Amino acid sequence: MGIPVVTLITEPGIYNLSAAEYHSGPGVSKSNLDLIHECPALLEWSRNAPTDDDARSAVNIGTAFHALILEPDVFNKEYVVDFAPPSDAISTVEELKAALMARGIEFKASANKSALTKALLDSDPDAPVTDALHDEWRKGVNGRIVLSAAEWKKLDLMRGSLLAHPVARWFVEADGKSEQNFYAYDDATGELIRARMDRTLANRPIIVDLKTTGDIGRFEYSVQDYRYYVQDPFYSDIYQKVNSQKPTFVFIVVSTTRDRCRYPVRVMKLPPEQAQLGRDEYREDLNKYAECKASGIWAGIENISLPERFLKERMI
Repeated sequence: MGIPVVTLITEPGIYNLSAAEYHSGPGVSKSNLDLIHECPALLEWSRNAPTDDDARSAVNIGTAFHALILEPDVFNKEYVVDFAPPSDAISTVEELKAALMARGIEFKASANKSALTKALLDSDPDAPVTDALHDEWRKGVNGRIVLSAAEWKKLDLMRGSLLAHPVARWFVEADGKSEQNFYAYDDATGELIRARMDRTLANRPIIVDLKTTGDIGRFEYSVQDYRYYVQDPFYSDIYQKVNSQKPTFVFIVVSTTRDRCRYPVRVMKLPPEQAQLGRDEYREDLNKYAECKASGIWAGIENISLPERFLKERMI
């Protein structure tokens, strides 16, 4: 067993941790505050509810793309393209018999596929027999998530699309580091707060956050729905506490759907007054978190309302 993550965080600063170590370790994250904002009990629920391990193996294009761009070594360790036999693969009984005959190897006309395969590979271990090649491919999967050929191609095209955008490419290729973990203490509450930054640039106070979206023309709704306007100031404030510099926060947004046969790319940032809205919200959420932690009471009853359309119909 490794050292418990909690012992690794001794003081504010930047720590090199895996995603699993970061997410299981101490400190309040933006995603924690999202749950607090919705209902404090949901944070306790998220920490204690069992997870379905089968869901972890499902392909998430956004997560895969994130790894491909920011952590290619991690991508290669966690993902593999599905097996595809070569064009000269020997698959059917008829093809096996033809291959044996071409090599002058005798076989029984009544032999089944397994026997024909064994006879061929005994004589020619390098013969491109589909079943043998597939078995060898399976050995190399080693628990990695399998991407279909179509998914693999899509990720490659999305990567090429990002690199075709000169500003996005500069942010990704400029000297910097990906997936660093920043920790600081909040002045008002004393709580340890944390952020796993997609990318920070060396010698420049810039935070780069990579997002994928199904509809890039409506990305502003994602900014609202997923509270990216909170993420911007929350990450920026933590960065400033650690580095004593006020950073610029930029989004690189890549579409997961094609537009005129391409995957659109945009580089965006929030205006300061809208980032301040997010700062005000995260301050309220962090104060609420501190209150819940101190009292041990995590409010859990939420108000629900009938759909607005239903109410309007009843009012007519």
